[in-house]
Amino acid sequence: MKKYLLLSLISFFFINATKAQEIPDEVWEAYETAEEYTAQGKYSQAIKYYLTAIDGYESYFGKDANYATLTNNLAGLYESQGLYEKAEPLYIEAKNIDEEVLGNKHPNYATSCNNLAFLYDSQGLYEKAEPLYIEAKNIYEEVLGNKHPNYAQSCNNLAGLYESQGLYEKAEPLYIEAKNVREEVLGNKHPDYAQSCNNLAYLYNAQGLYEKAESLYLEAKNIREEVLGNKHPDYAQSCNNLAYLYNAQGLYEKAEPLYLEAKNIYEEVLDNKHPSYATSCNNLALLYSSQGFYEKAEPLYIEAKNIYEEVLSNKHPSYATSCNNLAQLYRSQGLYKKAESLYLEAVQNKVAQIENLLPTLSEKERKSYVESIQFYFENFYIFALQYHPQKPAVATDLMNLQLILKGLLFSSTQKVQNQILNSGDATLITKYQDWKAKRGTLAKVIQMSLAEKEQAGIEEEALQAEAEALEKELSLAAKDLSGFGNLTGLSELTWQDLQKDLKDEEALIELIRINTGGELEQETVYAALIITSKTKKQPELLILDTEVQMEMNGDMRTFNIEDGTAGGGLYFYQSQIRGRRTDKLSYSLYWQPIQDKLEELGNFEKIYLSRDGVYHSINLNTLYNPNTEKYLGEEKEIILVNSWQNFVASKEQDNAKAGKGYVLLGYADFENAEKEAAQITEYSTYIPDTIKTQVRDYFEGQKISILAGTKTEVESIATQLQVQNKEVALYESENASENLVKSLNSPQILHIATHGFFIANLPDPEKKDLSVSEQENDYKLTENPLLRSGLILAGASNPQTEALTGEDGVLTAEEAMNLYLDNTELVVMSACETGKGEVANGEGVYGLQRAFQQAGAKNILMSLWKVDDTATQKLMTYFYEEYLSNGEQIRPAFQAAQSKLKAEYPEPYYWGAFVLIGE
Repeated sequence: MKKYLLLSLISFFFINATKAQEIPDEVWEAYETAEEYTAQGKYSQAIKYYLTAIDGYESYFGKDANYATLTNNLAGLYESQGLYEKAEPLYIEAKNIDEEVLGNKHPNYATSCNNLAFLYDSQGLYEKAEPLYIEAKNIYEEVLGNKHPNYAQSCNNLAGLYESQGLYEKAEPLYIEAKNVREEVLGNKHPDYAQSCNNLAYLYNAQGLYEKAESLYLEAKNIREEVLGNKHPDYAQSCNNLAYLYNAQGLYEKAEPLYLEAKNIYEEVLDNKHPSYATSCNNLALLYSSQGFYEKAEPLYIEAKNIYEEVLSNKHPSYATSCNNLAQLYRSQGLYKKAESLYLEAVQNKVAQIENLLPTLSEKERKSYVESIQFYFENFYIFALQYHPQKPAVATDLMNLQLILKGLLFSSTQKVQNQILNSGDATLITKYQDWKAKRGTLAKVIQMSLAEKEQAGIEEEALQAEAEALEKELSLAAKDLSGFGNLTGLSELTWQDLQKDLKDEEALIELIRINTGGELEQETVYAALIITSKTKKQPELLILDTEVQMEMNGDMRTFNIEDGTAGGGLYFYQSQIRGRRTDKLSYSLYWQPIQDKLEELGNFEKIYLSRDGVYHSINLNTLYNPNTEKYLGEEKEIILVNSWQNFVASKEQDNAKAGKGYVLLGYADFENAEKEAAQITEYSTYIPDTIKTQVRDYFEGQKISILAGTKTEVESIATQLQVQNKEVALYESENASENLVKSLNSPQILHIATHGFFIANLPDPEKKDLSVSEQENDYKLTENPLLRSGLILAGASNPQTEALTGEDGVLTAEEAMNLYLDNTELVVMSACETGKGEVANGEGVYGLQRAFQQAGAKNILMSLWKVDDTATQKLMTYFYEEYLSNGEQIRPAFQAAQSKLKAEYPEPYYWGAFVLIGE
């Protein structure tokens, strides 16, 4: 897909014209012959003549810049043959010579950086490739300008790197820039222009944009055939890629002859041990497998896998792809035993890549990368469910994989932050604080209108790039700190570690939401892995096979927690709660199968449970058991666990020191904001118009009602704390402001009593006019769930502050992530729907709860639905009474408070809205 920059020996002769005249004929002849074979794609023959040219040149002139050029080119040829171990030392040698002789701003040094980066890129070592690509690109732009072919090639290669990591948004503009430069400078018949067409098409193909991809693929193929001939590897690449596109669309009769043509060219020109030939075998096998021709597919998959392992090693991404594809073939035939080891190899390969790559990425990039490889893990999940009846031990692999992947993105971010803050490195901590401040500024900028950004002279993309670069620098620094090991702590935890301290009356449950992609009878399947103190061989695996769908749109990777199924499922559960009716169905749907399995295993009073999918949207304690006429919370003590790593750690070591003081906010004056910043005459809010309108609709009008009950709530709590000689700070009316919250530094408890919101429904994309740039800006922002959830604070109804330096009274989850709560024991969001958000498989809820946890809070007390003011006020009063009288233990205090409230208000609507999550 990409192409290294092959330097020409002749291009260096301006450095020393006299030396050029002295080069012996035999060196010239060897070099020119090597170039001819290279142009024909006959790389094996070219290598022989390059070796002759290099030996001859070195014997006459030593290791100068021209020697580095020849070495660079030889390394490129080795790389094209997949001989990476031979290429790397040559690339490094050439780079070092160029830097010493020509300096680190010379185009030839840039080319050496580019080529070494390409080698690492080809091996899947993305973290080593990116800085070299960027260095090369910057040098080309500075020295040659942004209209030079080498600059275009750098854009192309960096785009390819991002594409490999699933970072399509970063790849597309670079591919387009490269294509435009090449068309302008080289013309639309040049092989490099064809390469750009091919690469951009590949990107669109990966995103399912087949119509855009096909025209570009055909253009690239026609140019290559005309200019390079139909025996060139680049032409073969075009055949292969176009066939892949047709295969994805089910156009098998159009795909097969193209795959065969590509395979034959690669075998003839590059030989049958080349990675490109292996890819052709793999892709042709994929075609046959799609048609059910398993006997034709199997030998091709095996041949591809063997070549990848021999030439690239079993750590290469292509090897994982080959293992996964062959495993899928065997699973389709019910050959589970043959598939198992292959699935495990593919999964282990991807876990190793995560381990190496995640420390080099920003959080946004981590999310894109993990999503791009998620299908490897989903394939294994589906396989495990099918194989489990034959081999129960597969549950062990399933559980251990979950321990790696569950909350991976969240935990990796938290580990970076914790490692830096506990490092004692003042410089690094300052840099971390600078990054948080920069991210806080960015959170405000992305909520500004285009006009406001333009008026303030703010370039959002540049600010975003600056913040991401600093974040990646911090991640790498955290990885290098002594004792950190790796970013994620992968492979450190097994299910036996979770079992170690379990008591006989305790059980541990891991819930998994699995996208089946239509490969099973149900689009979405929930499974439960259960561990008790008596579990011996492997965790118990329970598939929650219910007749009623638990959720609506179950085929989606993420789903909106407002969705449900009429007559059962989430919608029914929520409607029963709101209607104060006894729900006699939800227990059987969400808990009865689990309860039946638990009864088979023993008698368990306490359940540690890690949720997934729809289980984030219900309070299990509110499920009514029609058989016993009790709520589940009365029969079991259910403790929600966000991270099994933290679960184990909390049993092995003391918690980090708590913050100081109690901060209470309530009874906010939504009309009159603090006048802390310069006023402007026009009404301005920094939520996009599309969201702003929905916020008003959410509160049934532009005027947000003041919450009189919160005054009683926070003042009563303040009195309770002061009686116990606690350090208390109470903020009401105009003082209950966004500015105040953002100025806090790790109080022990932060209690916010106000309105909360989550806007569930996105605007209709069919109604947006992409020609209106402001509207496009707004629609883009609504896709971020962290901007669609938040807390309403002082002045929100009438913000009159300058866009960048002031506040608008709406603390979004995006902004809450930047708070300083690293030693905060508890955040109480005494507000409606603060636990709602967008649920993502394995990552939990993207909303306020995730934001406050990412800001550092250890525990979160939040609500799942709109709450009754009086009942909430009483619940909070009871909570602090219990908290202060029982050694400041959060969980027992909350459980006791709920029991007291339930005695007064029996319906779950009143006492069941709030849930406690955390450590």
